[in-house]
Amino acid sequence: MEDIVHLCLASNWESSFHLPTFLGHPDRMALQLALTTLESLAEMLNERKREAEQFAAFRDKMRSISGKFAARSLQQASQAAANAAAQAAASQVGKY
Repeated sequence: MEDIVHLCLASNWESSFHLPTFLGHPDRMALQLALTTLESLAEMLNERKREAEQFAAFRDKMRSISGKFAARSLQQASQAAANAAAQAAASQVGKY
């Protein structure tokens, strides 16, 4: 699919559609409709690509943020567990 899109959007191929078709040509309306359809399709594809890139950047940023919080949370939890274990050990030492 990607190769077809690149082929359709290649500048040499697309520019050949901009050659004038004389008014009496039997396929003029069909060619004009095809050109308009291709231009609309290219615009839609570009918009979808832009939206997908924005979403990917947003998703990556959220993963980065959540990863930082998860790492910080994990570090805080391990420190709290170590402190609790140290306090428990200290309290046991005083009993004996």
